[in-house]
Amino acid sequence: MKGRMIALFLFAAVLALGICYPYELLRHSDLSFVKGWIGQKRLEYKGELSVWHVPGSGMGMGDGSSFLAARAKEFERKNFGIYLTIETMDEAELQKRLHRGEAPDILSFPAGSLETPENMLSVLHTKELPIEEALLKTGCVGKDCYAIPYYYGGGALVVNDDLLYAGTLMPPGGIPDGQWLADAMATDGFSLVRMGEHSELFALASPLDDAAADLFLTAPVGTLTAFLKGEAQMALMDLKTLYAIKQRENTGHIPSLSIYGMGASLYSAQYMGLSKDLNEEKWAAAEAFITVVLSESSQQRLLEYWCYPVRTGVEDYIPEDIRMASLWESIKGEKARGFTAFTQGGVEETVLELVQQKEGAAALRRRGYGT
Repeated sequence: MKGRMIALFLFAAVLALGICYPYELLRHSDLSFVKGWIGQKRLEYKGELSVWHVPGSGMGMGDGSSFLAARAKEFERKNFGIYLTIETMDEAELQKRLHRGEAPDILSFPAGSLETPENMLSVLHTKELPIEEALLKTGCVGKDCYAIPYYYGGGALVVNDDLLYAGTLMPPGGIPDGQWLADAMATDGFSLVRMGEHSELFALASPLDDAAADLFLTAPVGTLTAFLKGEAQMALMDLKTLYAIKQRENTGHIPSLSIYGMGASLYSAQYMGLSKDLNEEKWAAAEAFITVVLSESSQQRLLEYWCYPVRTGVEDYIPEDIRMASLWESIKGEKARGFTAFTQGGVEETVLELVQQKEGAAALRRRGYGT
């Protein structure tokens, strides 16, 4: 009898240890993905999810494919049995494959790529997403939302302080207004340049006043090499060009520069949508991947790729690079500027044509371009 009692006691102790120890191990472990996998709802679908990625101009470091690949690995760790294949292509290849009747499960694309999203994308549930309503509506046609923005870029004003100090001008100490720029343009040798794709649109969607924006709208397009060699004192550029400056710092001398954030621009938004042909199980899995892309940790990570997150609630995150941290500090809490829609490409061409016809910033902004 005594031996049986001891055996029962030992059995109970081993059983309790088997139940409690794994919990304590996980509770004090940093294997967050294991805890997340154990606690999450299981996805019924098993197999491949295809992702087509059409890069836009919004990301400074790379084209977005590395960011998506990292999110895919994170998703696969949490959802054993599901794997993602990512294909990167340009807009011409996208249109060619869509015309052949091909379609991915998940499409990542820049604004302006799809004029009729309802032909291939599913209507998405957006009410619970931590994204401002005005930003979410940019992925909608009428009341139906076919895509969700997940990052966008912006502009920066870069001033060559060495050149200004070498002359008679003092740096503006902030974003210059039209009067400061007009006075500077009256001095010998002062010049402005624009850099990056469609930099006229960034000038319109910037906090520059109308007079200053006009000067940049009519400024010539320059190259980064020429700017760093001192051929212009001031340049308006996108985040991709600004990141190229960071890369050159590691390989050679660059002049002393001041950098001012020109805000976030919806012109460069990147979207994600789901194919309308997915069955229920596959659709749920694809939607779960979008949830990973929009998670707080993923959205914070975007700042390390030199672009801006769309998620609200990440404003306190500070990126490692001091320049990107300064740009983020200057725009967080502000709304992104600039029109955007699935048909943006045609609107962009209209704006650029109006700029070429010398229509000024004030007139364009009154018509809604850049606001």
